[in-house]
Amino acid sequence: LPFSFMTKGASLDLERVEVLKGPQGTLYGRNTTGGAINYIVNKPTDTLSWGASGTYSRFETTEVSAFVSGPITERLRARIAIKDMQSRKGWQKSVSRPDDELGTVDRQALRALAEWTPTDTLDVRLSFDMWRDRSEAQTPQAIAVIPQNPFTGAAVQSPRVENAELVPVDTDDNRIADWSNEFDWHLNDKFMGGALNLRWSITDDLSLTSISSYGDARSDGSMLPAGLDA
Repeated sequence: LPFSFMTKGASLDLERVEVLKGPQGTLYGRNTTGGAINYIVNKPTDTLSWGASGTYSRFETTEVSAFVSGPITERLRARIAIKDMQSRKGWQKSVSRPDDELGTVDRQALRALAEWTPTDTLDVRLSFDMWRDRSEAQTPQAIAVIPQNPFTGAAVQSPRVENAELVPVDTDDNRIADWSNEFDWHLNDKFMGGALNLRWSITDDLSLTSISSYGDARSDGSMLPAGLDA
């Protein structure tokens, strides 16, 4: 996953996470001079297993995840996992409209894996990932308006900028901010991708591995950075 934006659903059904200090070009190829984060997902099991979990937390937030794993045939195993996260209340509070909130969560993710061993020397692993994020974007805390033109100053400023609701610079409330209520601040982000891993054991000491992957990430109409009535 070359862009951090793609990792929104990467934490689903993980076995572990490896953080490698850079440079990692000798292990993971180009573009890893800053290090790498390796998400190791749970693999299909030899016996049938399943599980589910759920949490309820602040801002009426619910998170539900489940998985099922096991053999389909003698040489084919599969695993599928899903997660749904929702919140009904936003965590940010409007300075100008005390009853207005922002920051609800609406996010889903799915992962499916299949492992096939057609022969004793060939292993095939196919994975599919997808996630969708329709949460509300976070708005920044605007603490000041500084005209960029030192000569005209505020004379040519838009009234919306000049009259924008600001957050006190010394506030200790991380929840307060302000945003325009004229727009829909919901994200429209989604990702879909797959990977094919082939491993051929040529001898006991020599193997050949091929990894192919494809990812399609889209961010249509996302309001980032959100907020700011101006």
